[in-house]
Amino acid sequence: MLGLKDNFFAIFIRPEKNDKPIDGLRALAILMVAFFHTLFLTTGAFEDESDFIRFASDFPLSFGWHLDMGVDLFFILSGFLITRYLIVKQQSDKGIVFGRYFYNRLLRIVPLYVFVLALVALMGLPNSEYFWANLLFINNFLSIENMFITWSWSVSVEMQYYLVAPLLVVLAARFPLRILLGLFVLSFFIRAWVISADETLYTTTYLDMLVTEQQVGHAFWDNLYVNFYTRFGPLLLGGICAYLMVLHKAKTEQVFNSIWVWPLWLGSMALLYFMLTNSFVKAIDSEALNFVYMVVAKNSFALAASIVLLFSMLNHSLIGRGFYTFLSARIWFPISQTSYAIYFFHILFIFVSFKVLIGKKVLDLHMGDIISIYLLAVFLSFLLGILTFILIERPFLKLKMK
Repeated sequence: MLGLKDNFFAIFIRPEKNDKPIDGLRALAILMVAFFHTLFLTTGAFEDESDFIRFASDFPLSFGWHLDMGVDLFFILSGFLITRYLIVKQQSDKGIVFGRYFYNRLLRIVPLYVFVLALVALMGLPNSEYFWANLLFINNFLSIENMFITWSWSVSVEMQYYLVAPLLVVLAARFPLRILLGLFVLSFFIRAWVISADETLYTTTYLDMLVTEQQVGHAFWDNLYVNFYTRFGPLLLGGICAYLMVLHKAKTEQVFNSIWVWPLWLGSMALLYFMLTNSFVKAIDSEALNFVYMVVAKNSFALAASIVLLFSMLNHSLIGRGFYTFLSARIWFPISQTSYAIYFFHILFIFVSFKVLIGKKVLDLHMGDIISIYLLAVFLSFLLGILTFILIERPFLKLKMK
């Protein structure tokens, strides 16, 4: 019982050594993703896709279609934390112990993941015969039609980064920033190559590609959305932030406390605002501009978010202290602690919340309905997240090797 009590309090009592701004960013990431999925899954309430698109394409609901970038925020944080850990270990006397590294990663990811796989399989959700791909963290290699627990693709992308990150840190030891920046630039070219290979990816609106079940929708999901090679840019940016904070902290602090602080702040805020509010999601005024948007959107958002991460970690300037204060608020910590569970459960609870609050028959749907479904789904996911953290996540985390 004492262990369960300690596990419970670990959700709400934040250790002093915690990177407090990361708690805030992680909490915002899951809240962003949950709202996106709430909006996305209400497609089923409309008999015709065009009716749903008209409903969901006006502000402020149109803002929600950009919130899938919360996944990119998760990627930044994962890239930062894992790369920082590897750099510190590489600098130590023992170096990187690969067996220990992978053991700890599996303890963090696998226990709850296996529980969710079993739970969803028992619920009878489709494609459970492909659960082996989830266990091998290659389910994002499958077509979206065959993927079991479709929203778990991002877990596979992160695990694939965890596999290559130690090699990247070791091989890039002499010129890490140059190599990581070079790979980040390469990520734009890879996205451009994938998008140029299928013109529907830039001649169809983002909203149409998200909700359609036709061939263009499958091309979008299978070729562009769920693959490691089209989504690794934000992970690399997190790695770059780690190098700047560990090996070049004095120079980075100097930049973020210099005259450059205002251009960095204004530039990142402008980039975030544009990426989260632009109209490309629902209309194409120019195919060329839409092509550019599809190429740069995820990485550009991630670049701006990475600057916010650095501002909040280097909380010396007025701007940095502002970010630090907001992202370090205690309200974020419980959400951050249960974010992994919320990510898995919120989809299921969106359906439950829709049935409870709206029912089967929908004559008219309003923004208030979307928000109510969203809040209830997040709350229920948080409650179940508390339970699974106490009984599954925390006990296995205690087994991690130092």
